[in-house]
Formats: sequence, structure tokens, C-alpha cells
Amino acid sequence: MVGPRWAFSRRAALCGSALALAGIAPAATQTELERSKKIQAWMNHIRTTPNVAPMSNGSILDFKVEQVQRKQIGLTVNGVQRLFAVVTPYQRDGIVLAAGNPDTRTFGVHRTGTHLRRVSSGRNAGGQVSRWSGPECDDDFQAQIAFWVARPIG
Repeated sequence: MVGPRWAFSRRAALCGSALALAGIAPAATQTELERSKKIQAWMNHIRTTPNVAPMSNGSILDFKVEQVQRKQIGLTVNGVQRLFAVVTPYQRDGIVLAAGNPDTRTFGVHRTGTHLRRVSSGRNAGGQVSRWSGPECDDDFQAQIAFWVARPIG
């Protein structure tokens, strides 16, 4: 005699899969919330700095004016120059992240907000500024977010 057979209906299998995915979704949402809080903390830190600097080519990032005022912090790590800027006065989607090589004058620049969605991007390649999009741009944006989220504030 053979032991009991277990038979699962298609509906039961789909329901089980949905429950498993539902358990994963809150973890992913929590990670995004933590990343957003870290970017918000960086933004608050940078807004306390007294220096205000102009940013040219604001229209590339869909700002309504060509020159935007910003407060910023810059770092050079492993030969890559990085910038985290907050537009002043602050406006929705007023965070600008940039990273690149100053020797070749090649930079990727992204506009976002604490929601961490890329609003617009530009690229400076050897002094030629242009809009930027596509998979390479998306990867660069995510890498820049990851850099600042992993970095201690201060």
C-alpha cells in the first residue's frame, strides 16, 4: 500500500505563492523607507550649510530656470568626484546627485526627491551637456543613491 497522496489544486498553489510574495513585499518597502530616511537625513544636513552655489544648465534637469541656487557637499572617493546638492529655496524634487571623473570632465547628474525616483538626468561629457536616459543612466542613478545611503552623514 502506498502512503497518502497530497494533491494541490492550482488555486491553492497560486494562493500559497501570493502569500509568500506578500511576506516579501513589506521587507522591500522597509528597505525603501530606510533609504528614503537616509537621503532625507543627508538633505537636512546639507541644508544647514551656509554656502550657496549656482548650478548652470538647470533646464537639462527640468528646472524652470537655467541657473539654480543650491547648497551642496562634495566628496572625492577613489578618484570619483561626488556631489549631493539641495536646491535652495527647496522645491519638490530638489535633490541633485552627481558623480564623475574631473580629469575627463565626464559626469552623470540626476534630479530626484526623497521618494528616490529619478525625475530627470543629464550627462556632461567633455564639456558637452545633454539629457540622459536609458539603462546605463538608471544604473548610474541607483549607484549614486547607494553611495549616499551607505555613507555616514557628516
